[in-house]
Amino acid sequence: MRIEKETALLDTSSAAWENEDSVAHFPVIQSLLSIDGLLTGVLPEYALEQPVKRHLLAHNLNDNYLISARSNKYILRIYQAPRSLGSSWRTPKDILYELDLLLHLQRKGVSVAAPLARKDGTLMRILQAPEGSRAAVLFTYAPGSAVTPPRQNRELSGIYGRAIAEIHTSSADFVSSHARFSLDLAYLLDTSLETIKLVLARRPEDLRYLLQMAGLLKGRLIQLIAQGLQPGICHGDAAGGNANISAEKKLTFFDFDVCGPGWRAYDLAVFYWGTLMGKSRLGWNNEQAHELWASYLQGYQQVCEPGERDLQAIPLFAMLRHFWFLGTITANWDYWSYGEIDDDFFDRELTFLREELAPRAD
Repeated sequence: MRIEKETALLDTSSAAWENEDSVAHFPVIQSLLSIDGLLTGVLPEYALEQPVKRHLLAHNLNDNYLISARSNKYILRIYQAPRSLGSSWRTPKDILYELDLLLHLQRKGVSVAAPLARKDGTLMRILQAPEGSRAAVLFTYAPGSAVTPPRQNRELSGIYGRAIAEIHTSSADFVSSHARFSLDLAYLLDTSLETIKLVLARRPEDLRYLLQMAGLLKGRLIQLIAQGLQPGICHGDAAGGNANISAEKKLTFFDFDVCGPGWRAYDLAVFYWGTLMGKSRLGWNNEQAHELWASYLQGYQQVCEPGERDLQAIPLFAMLRHFWFLGTITANWDYWSYGEIDDDFFDRELTFLREELAPRAD
């Protein structure tokens, strides 16, 4: 009798397994698209040399695949689907703005990983994934070896600063017919606080501190902005990485997913924030962090001169960057597991805010 009951349960389970509707329509927050499906259903839309090889590089907010076609390499990015929280996903117009900017910079002679057109002349295709619509774009490959914060030195930081300045000056006349979010206080701070508050409610004292600091930060930045800061297009995530360097020491930037109109001082502050993070994450001392920042700023000033108020705003924008960072993590923790926002995470990040960022913003 027991064997018969177990067999009946197995039969019921098998029937449910074979019922397509019971499986296909279950909610999904993040899928990993079939690499073979991309090979047969997406890559043939590009004029690539054969044979084509591919493998997954990163499964993150966006999924990136390395595509090899004979002697050439490319990056296929599958953008994140729409999200109910935060603002880390991109609308089609957001993405087309990004692609317009990259093509503009490429025409100006700036070395960037630019989008490639499909055979029909379009730059983007929308794929229907279980969790919603996801955009697919193929980019040129950035030659050279990866630049990462641990590799930063004084010479490389200077090269990095000059390259960011070239992006700023070359994008001064950039226009796009596609609307995109701005890297303003509403996007970087207000939207970030929405998701931070949801997660940090379990630590009310820390939440009160963060909200107090956010209010003070916003008030001071509003004053500086009213006095006049240099506006411009920002890479948005040039904290020391997102670039490859060739043997000839030429930088090629990629991953403009956080780009947008904002203040140039914010882009500088992202690197400044990165040097302070190096103390927290990589064990750098004050001298190392200062030397990297000084070299970066000197390199930037060889091409573009920030104003006095822009320099004053950098420590404040570095704190703003950290609020954006916390907002991005808290808006996407369900992608990466609860361990990304546990008490150890907030202990580390709030200590960094209190000990490194807040004193410099005073």
